[in-house]
Amino acid sequence: MSRSHDSEKPRILLIVPPVEEQYVSIITNTPLLTSIRKYPALGLGYVASMLEEKGYHVVYLDMFAMNMHYHEFRQFYQGNPVNLIGITTDMSSLVPAKKIASIVHEINDGSKVIIGGINMEIYPEDIMAFPGFDIGVIGEGEYTIIRLLDALEKQEDLYGVDSIVFKEDGKTIITSPRDYIRDLDELPFPARHLMPINHYVSNTSKRNVITTMITSRGCPFNCLYCVKESPYRKRSVANVCDEIEHIRYTLGIKEIMFVDSTFSVSVPRAIEICKEIMLRDIDITWEASTRVDCVSKELFHWMRAAGCVRIQFGVESGDERVLKILRKGITLSQARNAVAWAKKAGLEILINYMIGCPGDTLASIQKTINLAIALDSDFAVFTIATAGPGTDMMDIAMEQGLASPEVITDFIRGKIKYIPRIIFTTKEYDRKKLDELLSEAYRRFYFRPRYFLKRLKRIRSLSELWNHILGFKNVLKEVLRKVK
Repeated sequence: MSRSHDSEKPRILLIVPPVEEQYVSIITNTPLLTSIRKYPALGLGYVASMLEEKGYHVVYLDMFAMNMHYHEFRQFYQGNPVNLIGITTDMSSLVPAKKIASIVHEINDGSKVIIGGINMEIYPEDIMAFPGFDIGVIGEGEYTIIRLLDALEKQEDLYGVDSIVFKEDGKTIITSPRDYIRDLDELPFPARHLMPINHYVSNTSKRNVITTMITSRGCPFNCLYCVKESPYRKRSVANVCDEIEHIRYTLGIKEIMFVDSTFSVSVPRAIEICKEIMLRDIDITWEASTRVDCVSKELFHWMRAAGCVRIQFGVESGDERVLKILRKGITLSQARNAVAWAKKAGLEILINYMIGCPGDTLASIQKTINLAIALDSDFAVFTIATAGPGTDMMDIAMEQGLASPEVITDFIRGKIKYIPRIIFTTKEYDRKKLDELLSEAYRRFYFRPRYFLKRLKRIRSLSELWNHILGFKNVLKEVLRKVK
């Protein structure tokens, strides 16, 4: 909710950078995902709400959601030369963040650009080597940003601000780490009232306007392809449902995507959330992501009764041997059971798969495609396994000579203009063959007469039909994409 601003507090401009297609390959093999969905930057939303709670006037600019170009940002900033700028970034938006910082300093040399995001924990010195970044926030930023701005206002020594990185006399200084936030209930809800909420979309959604939220932070699992997350912490059921009510009745948003790493780490807690939604009689449509080993028939029953329409799973591979290499910790039997239970409960199902994983063969990739067709979910997303920064999969790629240790840091420092696709080629398949297999996977899954008929039967509104048309258009692009 809106809060009064302290007239003595400075303004701060918070920015979500745009996406440039050539950098998306850092996190995935295709721009498909970013072309079919635009979600709120929740981390920056939490930071914005904390700043407002402390009396700061926050200007929030989501360039990605608004399709804002750099020349448009230049015009905007010339008319709003704010001295404090916060930019959230991941590896795929690092170059856009640098361009934004350069524009800011060109127009307003006295400004301070504060950079944050997941990679600040992994590569703080390399990121801060860019002269346009003045201060970096490491880890969860809600309390750090308040302490940092207070120190800047009072012209205090920045050494006393935990979990930041800054430059002094040509040196990069990293301060003591701040502990993770233990009580998530004490945080205000993300400042969605500052966001362009009508621009957040997904081509699998039921409505035209969606938002995202989390019920927990961190992840207790250890998959090979994931960046190491913070310790798992959960919000109270009451606090979660308070935010759902706020989204539905204050903001008027009718569809939510829960973006926890795993929504039902605790099945009993997930059921409690469903029961509380029903007890409060909140009229909301929602979906969540979880693991096939963190579900039950009872959970799906309560999810459907509480307004859930879709569940997302990461099955990844159709080969048990590859699943073990990925440290996924699931079995194909669990995947089949979870899908069967979800179908029986009347939930739509989206499943994520990867091909070209460490240990994959042509035979195991075909098993993955065949499993996707056999499970017959409502939606499937296929990607080529890509070794991402800060993952154990990247370490394996380096051990196998598929990537040099400097490839990420050279990109961050601007020595190379892009990160090549770091994928696991073998004697059986090269990059071109993997691209061909990816197109085959999409073609075999989506271009089945049975699939078309099933989707048409389940569409209930014009907005859902339009979302599906846009989604199919992007799938078609993927199938027909020129193999490089």
